[in-house]
Amino acid sequence: MFFLVLVSLVWAFSFGLIGAYLAGVDPSVAAAARLALASLVFLPFLRLGRVPVRYAVGFALLGVVQFGFMYIFYLAAFGPLKPYEVALFTIFTPLYVTLFDDLLEHRFEFRWLAAAVLAALGAGILLWRTPSTLSLLLEPSLWGRLRLCLAETLGGEKWHGFLLMQLSNACFAAGQIAHKRLRPRIAAANESALFAWAIAGGAVAATAYAVATGADWRTLENLTPALWLVLAYLGVVASGLCFFLWNRGATRVAVGTLAVFNNLKIPLGVVCSLFVFATPAPDIWKLLASFGIMFAAVFMAEKRSTEKREKEKSPPREGKHG
Repeated sequence: MFFLVLVSLVWAFSFGLIGAYLAGVDPSVAAAARLALASLVFLPFLRLGRVPVRYAVGFALLGVVQFGFMYIFYLAAFGPLKPYEVALFTIFTPLYVTLFDDLLEHRFEFRWLAAAVLAALGAGILLWRTPSTLSLLLEPSLWGRLRLCLAETLGGEKWHGFLLMQLSNACFAAGQIAHKRLRPRIAAANESALFAWAIAGGAVAATAYAVATGADWRTLENLTPALWLVLAYLGVVASGLCFFLWNRGATRVAVGTLAVFNNLKIPLGVVCSLFVFATPAPDIWKLLASFGIMFAAVFMAEKRSTEKREKEKSPPREGKHG
């Protein structure tokens, strides 16, 4: 759990950096550059002899989805959205995590899904905007009032940004579940070597997409030495090291807890927007309520995980004989 908390703190800070310093860089180019820099960190571990071929290919494909496609959609969302809105629109990632896992396990874990929904609600508090009182009073139906609230929240180009973020969320969630399921099958393999294949797959996918779509690589020429330092930090630390630690942490917690932690960066990101980057953001009471609901969601997920472990450890009851 420590790894997930640490990475959430780093990522919360990254939202503001991207919006404040890399807004002029083509999103596809930024994605390719970040993942290329991340790949360089793990390049020494990229040896075929350390990982069986089928697992090397599997983790490379995992990286294509979890890192490559995720970043393409994620950075594209910074066009129609503000940095803190990008953070807020990740609210449904916990739901994708639990639903993908349930789908693969052919079961339905209600407590974990409930924790994921609670985490989404905790993040949604920060996002929700209420239209004018007069508009609500003039609307006769409950459904009409809900539509007004949604229109206010997702008005204009924000629908486009919202859809881009959902594609990004789904890719990231699918990659986490795939890693969590594949890693135990090859326990003898070096974890850094496995991740090297995954991050390389993501870098290849993002670079291929940037080339195929005619991305403007000249936007990198406008970066000052300070902005190159920001890009290097985002690539090496926020992408390379943090993705590695996140996937490592994912294998050490239950699915429900992993799902909830996917949203911890949201209230933390708003805190950074308020106090570090001076970006207008929701009021402090919404922020406190969001943190409170997040902690409740973690408690619910961990309680279910503890119950499952105790049930697995307890000996089977002897049947009655008469």
